[in-house]
Amino acid sequence: MKNLSLKIWSILIAILISYFVHSQTNTGLITLVVPVELRNIPVHKVVLLPNVSQARITLRAPSHLLSEIAQSPPSFLVHVPEEIGNRYLVTLQENAIDLPKGVEVLNIEPSEIEYILDDLVEKRVQVVVPRIGDPGEGFSIDKISLTPSEVVLNGASTELSGLKTVETAPLDLRTLHGDTEKVLPLRLQGRFVKSKTDKITLSVKVKQQQTERTFKDVPVQIRGELSEQYLVAPTKVTVQVTGPLHILKNFSADNVVPFIDITESSAAGPRLVQIDTGNQAKIVSIKPSKVTLKKRNL
Repeated sequence: MKNLSLKIWSILIAILISYFVHSQTNTGLITLVVPVELRNIPVHKVVLLPNVSQARITLRAPSHLLSEIAQSPPSFLVHVPEEIGNRYLVTLQENAIDLPKGVEVLNIEPSEIEYILDDLVEKRVQVVVPRIGDPGEGFSIDKISLTPSEVVLNGASTELSGLKTVETAPLDLRTLHGDTEKVLPLRLQGRFVKSKTDKITLSVKVKQQQTERTFKDVPVQIRGELSEQYLVAPTKVTVQVTGPLHILKNFSADNVVPFIDITESSAAGPRLVQIDTGNQAKIVSIKPSKVTLKKRNL
């Protein structure tokens, strides 16, 4: 009997608490910031301002309803007419927000919101590649080709009206020492500007700057199995070479080797001088171009 009495009292207390919580007399106030959503905006229009559309509402309702609303705040839903201009004034009313029965709206702030709209348009513009620095010494840019060289932008009329070009991410020229291809993203400026093409392929042609150098009094070598048996006269020549600046700037006489190749025992007489540069430079001239090969007196 004792346990039965306790169970009955527990049930009665639970019923009383539930009644109190859900009672219309147990009311409270709550203030929420809720979004204002525009519905059915024409596809050719975009909202410029305000960037964020919100309203502050104060509600009175039973506590259990306020708790539910706080956990899942509602939104003002505003249906836009089909023929809308670039300015649209919205009056926020209670019937534009979905609230449970029994909730009273005490205040809406602001009571009106003015929207600034614009037309969505397309515009074809040139692609421009900003450059950082210059190629290394001895190199220069011959040509930069872009694919595509133009793109079609979509966006608000006010953002595209003065736009003639669109930039990619910058191209760093400081490390270029030869032809290369790169893919760079477009840098779209404007909150509403978009492009179906978001990356540009660059083909960069790098030209090596050429230079000439002259090396005087370079000894002529005699090569071959019989080299010890011969002498040359004159023993030195002047060599002029041409080639890439970045290579020739570090050249010395050690990189330019005049030589005579002896393959026969009867090799005495005038011989053309050959030059070994390791395929790093081209020969412009050798003075004299011939030397006389003489047999040593042994």
